[in-house]
Amino acid sequence: MNIKSHLCIALLLIPVLFLVGCNKELQPEDRIPGPGAFRTLEDMLAWNNGFMSAFRARQLGFYCYCQDVQADLLNATTQAGETGTASYTWQMTNQDKELSAMWGAYYASLANLNYFLEHAGDFTPEEGHPGALDTVRRIQGNAHFLRAYYYHELALRWSRTYQPTAACVPLVTAYDVNARPARATQQEVFSFVLTELDKAEKELSDVPSVPSSPTITPGAVQALRARVFLTMRSWNEAYTEASKLIERGTYTLLSDPAKLAKMWHSDASSPEVILMLFASKSGEAPNGMGLYSGFRRADSSYRPAYLPTQWLVDLYEPTDSRRAIYFTQRTVKLRDDNTPTPNVWMVNKYPGNPALVAGENKYQHSPKPLRLAELYLIAAEAAFGLNEEANSLAALNALRQSRGLGTVSATGDALLQAIKEERTRELAFEGMRLWDLRRWGERCTRRAAQASDILITTPGELTTGLDMPNEHPKFVWGFPAYDIVANPQLKQNPGW
Repeated sequence: MNIKSHLCIALLLIPVLFLVGCNKELQPEDRIPGPGAFRTLEDMLAWNNGFMSAFRARQLGFYCYCQDVQADLLNATTQAGETGTASYTWQMTNQDKELSAMWGAYYASLANLNYFLEHAGDFTPEEGHPGALDTVRRIQGNAHFLRAYYYHELALRWSRTYQPTAACVPLVTAYDVNARPARATQQEVFSFVLTELDKAEKELSDVPSVPSSPTITPGAVQALRARVFLTMRSWNEAYTEASKLIERGTYTLLSDPAKLAKMWHSDASSPEVILMLFASKSGEAPNGMGLYSGFRRADSSYRPAYLPTQWLVDLYEPTDSRRAIYFTQRTVKLRDDNTPTPNVWMVNKYPGNPALVAGENKYQHSPKPLRLAELYLIAAEAAFGLNEEANSLAALNALRQSRGLGTVSATGDALLQAIKEERTRELAFEGMRLWDLRRWGERCTRRAAQASDILITTPGELTTGLDMPNEHPKFVWGFPAYDIVANPQLKQNPGW
């Protein structure tokens, strides 16, 4: 992989502090930050600020919607244009700009994290800063967590359901702009991820785990570990990690619909959010999710690029508090003749935090990459995988009751279906659906749509009538064409 090139591309996209600079190419080696970049505590804090800024920049936006529009919960409207439509129709190529940008950005962050961890030992605390080494230890903990996070995200996108000997992504753990690594196995990548989380947990052990934390905490480490074990289908470990975090009692599910709405719509602090990244409208803005609204101020009309399928909307019972939070009914203008269509269901999970609006609403929110609700779903699925249906039901019903639903008493296949449907409801539009379908071995089948005259419907087999088997090559993404050419050792995924 040409990390050198992607460092340049990705760092042009986001503002980060004290990272490797670039113009058309990476700066000469004598310009790369050396020991001088690790001289003071302020230097170290600047590195940490850069890491967290980059972390926020890799949330929401196309990091989230590319896989969601590719899956089965949304339909493209006549206003979609080029926004995600290659993914929607499963016509992505190895030159897809959004997929390539993600690949490059993840490895750019990893290169900088690698460089920091190699040189953090150069830091010598100044007089008058007795706690400096503890601060640096925590920053190193953040760096280990982020390396684990990014490699898990890369594995989700560019490799199949976990099999130890299957090819995964290149595993680069040292800073080397000339590296041209081959693909590591999934076992090698996931073992590295788990080792990084162990290091992070140790180095962050004295950081308080508090709800809605803007910083990485031991609770966040444990939540990510549970997610990784779910990806690996390591049921016992996934259940143990999820259950321990639930039982700790640090985080609790919301049962008040008004508070749940504020958590999503205005980023209010919530007892069930494990990690909520800092964002502001000046200099710390997150990626937006405007494709689900498409509001035009000129004529006060809504022209969303994507609408939820009718099947998905109907999956929410009337008593489900999420129905009124995740969706809204509006009159939209999507026909060629500009005539309105009333009572259309639109995604409303990301209406734009008013505190982040500076002029035009860009539908920005503080990213919430880890939430307690996901841990209940992990516990439910993992317990089912262990044939412990009582524990599975307990976790599932706890989440259902918090969302205004009654309990279920299903067993066997009916229980597994209930778990899948609850995960679909809770995590809709958070960028997880495609990975869930792949892990479950299910087809990607788009079911009942809303009004077809405002949707892209041709060709039917690639739009509203799409039905792709789990074995389809594009259930896994392809490596960017440039990297395949630049790195002969990087073998492309089949079908790309």
